[in-house]
Amino acid sequence: MRKTTFIKPFLVALIALILMPLAANAQTPEAKILVVDFLAVNERSLVGQDVDAQLRQYQLALEGRATELQNEIKLEGETLVSQQSVLPPDVYQDQAIAYQQKVQRANTEIEGKRNLLLKAAQAAQLEINRVVRPIIDNIMRDRGATMVVDNQFIYASMGSTGIDITNEVITQLDIDLKSYAVRDPNQ
Repeated sequence: MRKTTFIKPFLVALIALILMPLAANAQTPEAKILVVDFLAVNERSLVGQDVDAQLRQYQLALEGRATELQNEIKLEGETLVSQQSVLPPDVYQDQAIAYQQKVQRANTEIEGKRNLLLKAAQAAQLEINRVVRPIIDNIMRDRGATMVVDNQFIYASMGSTGIDITNEVITQLDIDLKSYAVRDPNQ
């Protein structure tokens, strides 16, 4: 009796192990994967180049403003230090507090503009993505694809001829969205 008790569950488990992969294969549709280099889309498309040029211009303006403020603060700080010995302590203290407040305002201004620049870059990327999505959807539909993968996440590619749609996406994006006006954070 003991042999039957042991053999029955063993046989059931063995049959289940054999049939499970067959059942899984029957339910899994065939995947057709396409690849897009999203970094290349941003770098080589007209709109990506346009956005990049605008963001670089705004970054340079921001750096210029930061340098201007640093020079003003440095000069004012040096002047304040040189006057310490000739000013009455209460007057010097008031000027030192005013100087610290000016430094804080300058830091707040630059940090605020950096945040606005980051938000402007994110808004531009969202707009590009909004236009790219239907382009990719159309290519997927035309090719009968079930999935698109960013090429950054591909570890090995064997015989990938015909699955990279980056150039098609860039070509269509250049037609659909040539430029995008990035909001100037320095305004």
